[in-house]
Amino acid sequence: MKPRLLFVEDHQPLLENLSEYFADNRFICDFAPDGLTALNLLSLHPYDLVVLDLMLPGIDGITLCKRIRELVSSSMPVLMLTALDSIDNKIDGFQAGADDYLCKPFDFRELDLRIQALLKRGSEETCLLSAGNIHFHPGSLTLSTDNGRTLCLSGLNASLFETLIRAYPSYVTYQAISQALWGTDNMEEKTIRTHIYTLRKALKDAVGHSLIRGIYGRGYQLDPEFG
Repeated sequence: MKPRLLFVEDHQPLLENLSEYFADNRFICDFAPDGLTALNLLSLHPYDLVVLDLMLPGIDGITLCKRIRELVSSSMPVLMLTALDSIDNKIDGFQAGADDYLCKPFDFRELDLRIQALLKRGSEETCLLSAGNIHFHPGSLTLSTDNGRTLCLSGLNASLFETLIRAYPSYVTYQAISQALWGTDNMEEKTIRTHIYTLRKALKDAVGHSLIRGIYGRGYQLDPEFG
């Protein structure tokens, strides 16, 4: 599967140059001219890396980076690409959650190498988890299917789904779910059932199947064809 990149840049000539340079089919590349468009794309697709300008119309790059970290992923690589080159600018960028910072003007070959390094590091830290035609990206907390459907999970839903897919094809006991989500093995089964119901509904709406099979008296199992 090709890495998917999102470039957030409001300077149209640079966007066109980026599109031309990365048109060699190594990556799937999407482009956003502002922060709102970027957030919309991030809600629709699982990205492996974001290249982000700081001076954007509307939502600035620092704010956008913080929102990515809060709402989308705490670990997806973010590379800031900007003309703001002071040490204070760089400190602000890294404190907002950036993984790398490249100042304009830049050499496209250097940008390419930095992207490759971040992707390599990300792939070593976060492996794609699969169950049949269902795939989960722990870095972006995104579920995807072979037929192109996606679902961005968050909070306990993401933790619960990751617990189930890591155990696939085995089932996960109530106690193991309780420990994974709350750090204790004695959470009430009623509470667990409530979260299972919420996750099943989200999965059904997004991919057409609820995917989670109950194992009576024991726990739950991920089943790509169930529901």
